[in-house]
Amino acid sequence: MIAAADEPVQAIVCLSPMAELPGIDAARIRISRAPKFLLVGALDEQAMANAQTVYRKLIGWRVLESRALTEQGTDLLVARGNEHVFEKTIAFLRDYPGLSAS
Repeated sequence: MIAAADEPVQAIVCLSPMAELPGIDAARIRISRAPKFLLVGALDEQAMANAQTVYRKLIGWRVLESRALTEQGTDLLVARGNEHVFEKTIAFLRDYPGLSAS
């Protein structure tokens, strides 16, 4: 999401977003108006809190999806029940107006 402040993007998919990154101005995540899909393993309370914080700070259209998993980041892609992770991500990219027409 930080890089999207400098480069135009059509959409952002973020796995287990962190509320803060050392040395990065947190306000930069508010620049991009691209639609955003955040996914987090909800059984990790800190990761869920981070994702909720990021969600609240973002501007524009956004979705926060949580799964009953402890896995985070790219581990969500290989966790049990990962078919739901893929389904939700593909649905976001397919169904958000303007993305599928590009």
